[in-house]
Amino acid sequence: MGAVNWLRSRQEENELSFWFSLASYDKRDRSWVNRAYLVYLFIFLSAWIFAVLTLFAGGGASLLRVLDSAAPAQAALLVDVLLLGIWALLKLWQACRRSPVVFSEQDAALLCQTPVKRSRVVLRWFFMPWLKSAVPFWLAAVTLGFSLAEISMPGVIGISRVGEYAGYGLRAWAVMLPLQLALFALQWIIGVLRLHKDLDRDWIIWPVLSAGALFFAILLAEFSTGSSPLITAIRSAANALLYPLRQGFADSALLPAVAIGAGAALCGLVLLSLVSRSFSLNRAAQETNESFKLQSAMRYGMVDYITDVQTRNRLGIMHAPARISAFWEDKTLIWKDLVQTKRTFRFIDAFNWISIFSLMLGVTLLPDFGSRAIALIIWVIWVGRVSVQRIRADLACWPLIRQLPVSPRRFILSEMAASWSLTAALSILGFLIGALITRSALIWFVFTLPVLTADVALISAFDVIRRSKGPLLLNGSVANLGAVGILLGILLAMLPFLIFSFAAVGVGTLLALAASLLLALLAFTVSSNAYRNIDVL
Repeated sequence: MGAVNWLRSRQEENELSFWFSLASYDKRDRSWVNRAYLVYLFIFLSAWIFAVLTLFAGGGASLLRVLDSAAPAQAALLVDVLLLGIWALLKLWQACRRSPVVFSEQDAALLCQTPVKRSRVVLRWFFMPWLKSAVPFWLAAVTLGFSLAEISMPGVIGISRVGEYAGYGLRAWAVMLPLQLALFALQWIIGVLRLHKDLDRDWIIWPVLSAGALFFAILLAEFSTGSSPLITAIRSAANALLYPLRQGFADSALLPAVAIGAGAALCGLVLLSLVSRSFSLNRAAQETNESFKLQSAMRYGMVDYITDVQTRNRLGIMHAPARISAFWEDKTLIWKDLVQTKRTFRFIDAFNWISIFSLMLGVTLLPDFGSRAIALIIWVIWVGRVSVQRIRADLACWPLIRQLPVSPRRFILSEMAASWSLTAALSILGFLIGALITRSALIWFVFTLPVLTADVALISAFDVIRRSKGPLLLNGSVANLGAVGILLGILLAMLPFLIFSFAAVGVGTLLALAASLLLALLAFTVSSNAYRNIDVL
């Protein structure tokens, strides 16, 4: 087991070395100066994290007042339960599909074939994943505690009251630590039980679904105003289950809640040790080898490689071939983009579209030209990043794309059509909602938005194409959107916006629309020419 500990410790050092390098700390330097720097680094980061969390606490206090101004502690409990419950359900679902114990290819060859005790291996591999998953919850708990302090502490919160203020965060953290550990151990228990040496336990998904139903039943009962017998019974059970978390935001004794959480965590670890005695290391290595590679690539910033692997997995051979209707026969590239978008949709994609909608909504809600311009600039950056995703994916398949009987102009139009349609629709929707709420004269600028979106998308495509060269494309190396493309996009978006903002409404709308059309034609021409000359060195 000593060799296993040595192997795992080297892996953990490699995972932590990235963060040490960001802080310019060399863990191999044993000098007193370097050790003093580590102490200084710890003090500095602690003070910085405290300051940042107090900054977030102001927004958290506003959220708690919106949720329940009469009982902010109950609102903080609701947020805590939602965070823990949704995360636990997602992780339990993942544990039913893939081993939570991640092994590399080297582990599969050197470790998984040996007669080492399975329970010790699982417990040794448990610490680092738990720590990485726990830190966000610790920060969230402390922030909620600080938010409650912002509401509950009377008077001005000065330097002399920092200890009292920090106590609210420490209480929330003290109950969060063991409970999150217990839930993390439960996820590993489910994943380990599924991968028995000789048995397939696919039925284990049903307890997870039952846990999800129980979670939402607890939410319904605990935070509803109903008084039916069923809700009352569930509320009684929920009070017992949520007692430790509730004590983190109360003024009563904290020790019993911490003791309950610690007992649950200890029981989870003991049960994990027991069920892992028959754990199949080989099956776990088969399931997680690729996941380990993706994690390693993430640490080195190889985002394109990760996206490509995830896309190929999602588009895998299990999908039935897509049938192209007669309407799409001459629009094959657009059909391909729609099929790929449907099959590779992820949460981050939804976040991108929501951000575009929200930024354009903010343009109309903000009070002055300067703040609107800043929101529009951020919108340009977001639209540019979203617009070039599909064209970058196709340029990575350059040997195939270059042989298609498609002209440069038609290629650019086909690549931009799908993303432009959704981006323009969401931007128009957000802009209209904000303009109608504020009853602003900006509503006339909505006629310019479709063309303005095309300006940004086309000039972003131009920047990607001009920086992508044929020899590199043969290796799948595609340039990303650069600073020049972002600056050009900002220029093309701000010019019509300036014209509209400082001219009469009717004349400004017409001039802004005309300027947008001319700029769109220019962007389309230069991007088509760049694609035509992409093989010219």
